[in-house]
Amino acid sequence: MKVISIKFTLVLLLLGSILNCEKNPTSIVITLPQKTAYIPRDDFQLYLVDANGKNLQRLTDFEIGTIRPPREYPTELAWSPNRNIIAYSTVYRRRTVLEYDSSLIYTVDNNKKISKIVKLKGLIVKDLSFSPDAQKLLYTVSSSSYVLDGARICIANIDGSNQSFITPMPSHPESFLNDPCWSPDGSQIAFISYEDSIYYVSIVSASGGMITHLSSNSGWLGNLGWSPDGKKLVFYRENLNAHGIYTINADGTDLTRLSDGRTPEWSPDGSKIVFCTPWSGAQVCTIKADGSDYRQLTLGDAYYWEPTWFPNGENIAYVKNSRKLDIYTINISSSNEIRVTDIPWAAGGFMDYKISPAPVWEQ
Repeated sequence: MKVISIKFTLVLLLLGSILNCEKNPTSIVITLPQKTAYIPRDDFQLYLVDANGKNLQRLTDFEIGTIRPPREYPTELAWSPNRNIIAYSTVYRRRTVLEYDSSLIYTVDNNKKISKIVKLKGLIVKDLSFSPDAQKLLYTVSSSSYVLDGARICIANIDGSNQSFITPMPSHPESFLNDPCWSPDGSQIAFISYEDSIYYVSIVSASGGMITHLSSNSGWLGNLGWSPDGKKLVFYRENLNAHGIYTINADGTDLTRLSDGRTPEWSPDGSKIVFCTPWSGAQVCTIKADGSDYRQLTLGDAYYWEPTWFPNGENIAYVKNSRKLDIYTINISSSNEIRVTDIPWAAGGFMDYKISPAPVWEQ
């Protein structure tokens, strides 16, 4: 068996631009859930790349043509915990109509075999993720590509069978939910919901049933995530011009503000949280889960966002805007920074990445 050493491989989705199409016909966009960066032109494909920027591999071959955006292109992706499968969703439109009328979900395995497992006519997929045991897929669905957040949560087997909605239809057209995430034991789903002008941190059983609201806020909530032991949740909370990182127990008790900041994520061992400082002059920082030992990892005039941990807990990846946007990694002990991508500047677009849950992709 050939083993390709990818050391915490980053997955990139290269997508064509739907912004400024007439003024910038060659600009394109890479997009994943709410993460952004500019990329070079005319690609719309799924790639793997090593964390040191080497061994770029193209996994898909979507038909591009001359119309932008193309008929079908990927929008969301997730890496299975056992590392051997990547799932990704696409939006699909009729050839003569620009409005997208369905989504498809595919899987690609370590032999680069692509399988279409789900087609959702009239629905747009977001927030794709695998269950902790890698046997199921979680995603949100919305009836329109113009709706920014999913309206319902769906769970299906990884072969596409037994699709079931675990949340009801929204009670109001302006209601929505986003950021669904599995509890570490796979028994519960936490998510952000919006109802009657109030945002909630909510939990529901993975089999469906009663929804429990843990916390509420009149301002935006997001970037929800479970602690590795399943006892707490972390999230970003916005009130007026304040952007704070909060934790709360899974039973709704002990709401705690840790720091100013946004886009938080637990470290693999649950001892720290990485996040970015608020919008102006954003930097990458860490803090212990109890709110102590605040550390700023990055310096300079660049703008940083969407930090995420490597599985070893010693390195962090993030998107850095320093005249152009690229993915970088940093070692939290040595502060050694490495640029992973070198993407030519483009007129507009978005990029995101996922780090593999294990240090190799086996073939």
